[in-house]
Amino acid sequence: MTAMTQTKPQTGEAKDALKALLAPRSIAILGASSDFRKVSGRPVKHLLDKGYKGRIYPVNPRADMIGPLKAYPNVAAIDDEIDLAIIVLPASEVLNCVRELGAKGVPVAVIFSSGFAELGDDGRPEGPRRDDLRGVPPWCGAWSQAFDARSQSHPVG
Repeated sequence: MTAMTQTKPQTGEAKDALKALLAPRSIAILGASSDFRKVSGRPVKHLLDKGYKGRIYPVNPRADMIGPLKAYPNVAAIDDEIDLAIIVLPASEVLNCVRELGAKGVPVAVIFSSGFAELGDDGRPEGPRRDDLRGVPPWCGAWSQAFDARSQSHPVG
């Protein structure tokens, strides 16, 4: 999937995407789990534990609640704008999620996934190109998120 590559962004677009990645006002977590010991439960747990001040939207069609938060069946069910999406689903579901995020206008996605077989011939997962969605790819190794003056790293894998 080359959804994580992009054409040359406009300066304002790149700054907006970077702000959405590093200081999001709202985060959707696709594949969120109420089991905070699982990889799919950790993003919600860390955001709650670290006192994230923005809006958190867990997305899981099989859940009504994830911890203390209302769960949504899909991204389209969220009435608010989403600055950042975190995808914690198997690789087979990632492309559909990226399409759903693009339709919603989400500017940035972070993917915690495996099973891309692992990479295509040119070193990137194969799939449709998305030039308007910027993201941190599944093979990046780590992602840092700033909360106020604190920073934390979430290892992948």
